[in-house]
Amino acid sequence: MRKQFSFDHWFSGSRLALALCIGLLHTQASAAQSSDLSRWLNRQLVPQARDLLEQHPRFARRSVAVVNAGEDALGDAVVTVLYSQLAADSGIVLVAQTVEVPSAATTSVDQLPCRHNPSSELQLRVKTMTGRASGDRLTVELVDNLAQDTGQARLWQWTGGLSRAERRRAGEPRAPLPGNGSLESPWAAGDVESAARALSREIACGLRPSIATRLRLDWPQDLPLPALFRDTVNTSRHYLARYREIVIDHQQAADYVMGVELKPFRDDTWQLWLTGSPRIPMRDAVQAVAYFRVRDLQWPTGPGDSPGPLPTGEAGDYLAVEMLGAIQSERGRSRADLQVALRLVNRAEWPIAYSLRLSGGHFNHCVARPGYYRHDRYGLLSGTLAPGASEVRRLVVEGLEHRPYPWFGIPSCAGSSDLDALERYASQGHRVTEYVRWDM
Repeated sequence: MRKQFSFDHWFSGSRLALALCIGLLHTQASAAQSSDLSRWLNRQLVPQARDLLEQHPRFARRSVAVVNAGEDALGDAVVTVLYSQLAADSGIVLVAQTVEVPSAATTSVDQLPCRHNPSSELQLRVKTMTGRASGDRLTVELVDNLAQDTGQARLWQWTGGLSRAERRRAGEPRAPLPGNGSLESPWAAGDVESAARALSREIACGLRPSIATRLRLDWPQDLPLPALFRDTVNTSRHYLARYREIVIDHQQAADYVMGVELKPFRDDTWQLWLTGSPRIPMRDAVQAVAYFRVRDLQWPTGPGDSPGPLPTGEAGDYLAVEMLGAIQSERGRSRADLQVALRLVNRAEWPIAYSLRLSGGHFNHCVARPGYYRHDRYGLLSGTLAPGASEVRRLVVEGLEHRPYPWFGIPSCAGSSDLDALERYASQGHRVTEYVRWDM
């Protein structure tokens, strides 16, 4: 049952959280006083944002991230307070800005957190502007990342005078974003351990459906890679070998052959790919990718290592997508997973990187018509196809609402309104495509 809090208790707690975060409390005597910005945050922004994310039909139950869109530490402090206040409400789906990785004590693939850390569907972007003639300003912008137009969905704005402590924080640089292996926050040279854990988790989660009792991997050693990437790959192999269901073997009896590929992406950003190709029919290939930011790395250096000129035309024109079928598996009494099998074909002479997105949700009253559909969450399928390659992949959307026979409330049946777009990918691919591009 959802807990109920009194307004006085909530207001006092949120005011204290803000004060502690941005350094407003120095003595007990000043604790009872809050700044204009603090009062605006607690009395206007937080209640209005909570109501919007809980009740508005466009935003309710969609994942949201709170980010600092500016360059100062005051924006970080406001993000921390806003995140903590919204996180206290179970009706708001907040996306953390960190990667969930298994601990060193994890010894079984069944213990792994195989939930991906998805990009948020919505963003609350905090930005501060100081030293203006009309006063200091703080804006909080709600942006729908998946909308066709990239304009703001809602804007809150405060104008006034910052306190001395707030102005000091506004003059400090924002904290650097922690690396998580994404393109926005690549791993750095000192992140070998974290990167290896994240990569090994992705590979193990991909292999888990194919494991009966044991799974053998043929993993080549002593690969010719720069030291940072060689250490990351070796550490990933070490972590995979810790799982009791996975055996690293170099014999022909291995179930999967593992591969490693390092690719320059842009400037000082590199992609490290781990791939697993099945030797047993009807098994799915697996892959994991991480981005690294490394300066002044020259690799490879041999002749013929650089690819030829890029082909002309859009990469999406050369990617064929065929939907082979969809199945739904129930999870408990009120949830279900949707799995869609797709055949992907690269008809070009150049590798194609792709990411396909499928909206999963439920139909109120179990009526499979657009007007009854309610979005729950997205599933993503991404990878790279070699020239002329064809592969069958499974796109999964987890945890959809499925209560066809509820004790109370309206019935709801899990499903997706985007399956038609996948079936007609050639003409409606823009509806399900996150990106399709030539692989660099």
